[in-house]
Amino acid sequence: MTRALGVEDAVLLETNEHRTEVGDIYLMCSDGLSDMVSDEGIAAIMRENSDLDAMAKALVEAANAGGGRDNISVVLTQAKEGHNKRGFMSRLLGK
Repeated sequence: MTRALGVEDAVLLETNEHRTEVGDIYLMCSDGLSDMVSDEGIAAIMRENSDLDAMAKALVEAANAGGGRDNISVVLTQAKEGHNKRGFMSRLLGK
C-alpha cells in the first residue's frame, strides 16, 4: 500500500503481482515503523525471529524504543506451499 487513507475523498487502487517462493516473508507497515527503525534494523529483527507473531511484536517494540512518534502498524505474511493458482489480476478479470 502506497496511498494515504483518509486524506482524500477517493483513493486510487494500485495492484501488482509478484512471483513468490515458498518461505518468502512479506512485511507491510506504516511509517510508524519505517521512520523509527532503519531498513537494516528491520532486517536484523526479521532474521532473529522465526515466528511471525514474535517478529511483529519485536518490530513494534523497536519502533517504540526508537521514539514511537506515530501509529505503528505491522502486517507479516509468509508464502507457503499451495496449489497452482491463477494470479489475482487474472481472477479479477475472469481470465
